[in-house]
Amino acid sequence: MNLSSRIITKTLTNVLMGFLTIVEFSVVAASVATPVEIAPALQVTYLGNCGFLLRGTDKAIVIDGLFSTSYNGMFDVPSPETVNRIIAGEKPFSGIDLLLITHKHEDHLNPILIEAFLQKNPQCKLVCPTEANEIIRKKCRSFEAIKSQIINIDMELFAHRKMTINGIALDVLRLRHGLSSKH
Repeated sequence: MNLSSRIITKTLTNVLMGFLTIVEFSVVAASVATPVEIAPALQVTYLGNCGFLLRGTDKAIVIDGLFSTSYNGMFDVPSPETVNRIIAGEKPFSGIDLLLITHKHEDHLNPILIEAFLQKNPQCKLVCPTEANEIIRKKCRSFEAIKSQIINIDMELFAHRKMTINGIALDVLRLRHGLSSKH
C-alpha cells in the first residue's frame, strides 16, 4: 500500500491519547519508514498502525513499533526489513532511548521482537503497562536478561503520573482503550 499521501494525524493522536502521552504535534503526511520533520528538532517516522519513531536532537523513542500482526490487513505492519533495522539499531533507529508500548494488543507489541530488540540495545528502556509486561514475561525465553530494562506502569484508570526515564520526561495517563477498562 502506498502511504505517501496518508493523513496520519489521527493515528498519532490515538497513540498519544492511549496509555502513554509524550508530545503534542501533527503529522500531515508520511510514508512508512520515511522521516518527516515536524519541527527543526523533531523527526517522526511512521512504522505502521500506531507505531512511530520520534527522534529529537539527542533522544529517540519508538512507540508501538515492534509488532507483526495486521488483524487480516486491517492495519499497516512494519516491513521485515524495517523490523530488522529497528532491532539491529541501524539508522534511523540507532540509539533508541525508550521503547513505549501503549497496551497489550498484538498490533502494538510482539514479545519476541521486543526481546530481540532489548537484547541488542541494552541502553534502551521499555515502558509498558502491566498487561503488556505480563505478555512479554510469559512469552520471552530470556526475560531474566531483559527485565532490568523494563519499567512496568501499574496505574488505575484515569490516573496521571510524570516521570523521567533515560533523560526523557514522560507524562503518563491511563485511559480506557475501547469498551473495556482492563487495557
